[in-house]
Amino acid sequence: MPALVIGGSLFLAVILLAGYLTPGYSHVRQSISELGIAGSVYGWLVRWVGFVPLGLSFILFAYQSSSLFSSQIPFVLVILIGLATLFAGIFPTDPDNQRDTISGKIHADAVILLMLLLSTVPFIFSISALYRYPPTKWFSIFSVSMGILTLILLVISSIDLNRLLVVLFQKNQGKVERIQRPSLGLQQRLLLSLHYLWWSVFITSVNT
Repeated sequence: MPALVIGGSLFLAVILLAGYLTPGYSHVRQSISELGIAGSVYGWLVRWVGFVPLGLSFILFAYQSSSLFSSQIPFVLVILIGLATLFAGIFPTDPDNQRDTISGKIHADAVILLMLLLSTVPFIFSISALYRYPPTKWFSIFSVSMGILTLILLVISSIDLNRLLVVLFQKNQGKVERIQRPSLGLQQRLLLSLHYLWWSVFITSVNT
């Protein structure tokens, strides 16, 4: 499935390059979205050469892989992942990942939806009944295991997210407070690394 391979590799390269060239940026403390803030030097690169092509690659992948399945569920799921990625790229986040603007709110909602959809993929794709030619048993076991790992990490990340939402609510009530999320970037990259690993194994499995 070359579309997803190209899109994923391009996204990774853009994020690494933009992070390296952005003064003071930390891959451990800061989210990927912060590289794409409107007005930043490399924001356009992250959004239009990173996020948008990745979203399009998921949509193209949905069509490329449709013949593998006997159900439309995987097709719809991957299309939604592609659309969520596109929205996350077209609408940049606000500074400090706040929701001060319409763009920031759309971006945040798109990213949350994207993370939830990606976390369901390993479980859904482990169901043999969805395939025209079911994958091997080891792949189903691998998918479920990866799904559990991603959910655990997603829950850990959500604890910080809930704290952030409390702060945003307080801000809307006129109380300005900031919290430190020293491992936000690391958590996000670990989660995306698990997804990247799963997609790589899936692509390899269906092409053998």
